[in-house]
Amino acid sequence: IFLNVIFYIAIVYMVIKASRYAYTFSYQVFGSVSVTKGTGYDKDFIIEKGESTMNVAGNLQREGLIVDKYSFYTRAKISNRKILPGKYKLNTSMNYDGILDLITGTATEGNGGTK
Repeated sequence: IFLNVIFYIAIVYMVIKASRYAYTFSYQVFGSVSVTKGTGYDKDFIIEKGESTMNVAGNLQREGLIVDKYSFYTRAKISNRKILPGKYKLNTSMNYDGILDLITGTATEGNGGTK
């Protein structure tokens, strides 16, 4: 009986952890997520010609501009927009949509960044 109880506790624990991870990942993909709240700070970000979406996402995470490269990659692929090479001024308070708008050339005035 003791081993059965431990087994079921372990299963419940793993289900709870998996559910929390799935919720967090889904929120990052479909919600409004940014690294900092408030004004944040600007950073220059360069995208070279021919860089893959995953490489851009990894560089954004390394620079502290996004929360998670995998959720950003998924969001970028779902949006089905082409990332353009260039130098961008991004802010740590920008959400994924704001960053994608800038780096895909679909930005409108007032979304918090410039190319």
